Amino acid sequence: MYRDIEALRTTLYKYGLAPFEAEILALAVPTVRMRRTSATNDDIAVGDSKMGGHPDLPPGFVWPQWDEKPLTFIVQFRLSDVAHARLPTNPLSMPQQEKLPFADKIAEAPPYGDRYPLPRQGMLYFFYEADTVPMGEYADRDGWSVVYLPDEDADLKRTAHPTHAGEWRTIQALPVHRLAFERGLTLPIIGFNEQDEYVFRPADHGEDVHERYWDLAATGESPQHYLLGHPLPIQGPIEREVARYSQHIEFPINDKTRAKIEADAQQWQFLFQIDSDDSLEVMWGDAGMLYVCIPKDSLEKCQFQDCWTIMQCS
Repeated sequence: MYRDIEALRTTLYKYGLAPFEAEILALAVPTVRMRRTSATNDDIAVGDSKMGGHPDLPPGFVWPQWDEKPLTFIVQFRLSDVAHARLPTNPLSMPQQEKLPFADKIAEAPPYGDRYPLPRQGMLYFFYEADTVPMGEYADRDGWSVVYLPDEDADLKRTAHPTHAGEWRTIQALPVHRLAFERGLTLPIIGFNEQDEYVFRPADHGEDVHERYWDLAATGESPQHYLLGHPLPIQGPIEREVARYSQHIEFPINDKTRAKIEADAQQWQFLFQIDSDDSLEVMWGDAGMLYVCIPKDSLEKCQFQDCWTIMQCS
């Protein structure tokens, strides 16, 4: 991901893609970067956004479990913080912005303006089975939990993370990090099978251009934790994999099931991704990534329990 248009444009020139500048810039979609800073639990006020540590939960909350083991608390978002993510420190001037085909996406606040898909307030929690790291197949459905609390000013209590023996690691609180949010831009990873979805088709301009565009789209400061925008897949399109797993479609894929996957993938909204992170002491497979998606109609109804999580790694 990129902090702003100038950073994207500079890198675009670096990769020798200046002839395709307009087409590539038109693909850029706003995202909200999670900037995490190591902290202590006492450093962070109850109800603030954070990764790791002990979550701030409402009375009567039942800690999610899978296979008689507690899930690991990964992150809590105070959604008003996300909705008011700050602009980059080097935004374009308005005259420059107005020349771009997606100027409204950058100029509006919060990100996406009236099209912003998330609730503008509330608490959102994410728990995941960080011991065995499930891929997100149909049988893994209880290996994660996304919980939405509409009132972010509810009576929350800092709740001690349970400790439990795991198969590969002890299940316990991850190192705590304060979260701040900053707007940025993402580009789609366009594989050969996804070219028809985009106006710009890099492979049509030769393998070299395709590879350089791929490098451009994947560029970003690690770890790449962010919400919304284009996900950064490692093995293939995220929404299609979510569609296949959630519909319990097994290999081999025939024309009928492929069409079903393609159609269902359009109904999923990418929410956020959590990268492997040494500071957080998590490694998803082999330097992999967690991706959380939700059906679009469930998002409209704030039914975050319908979220699906997949893991991809190299």
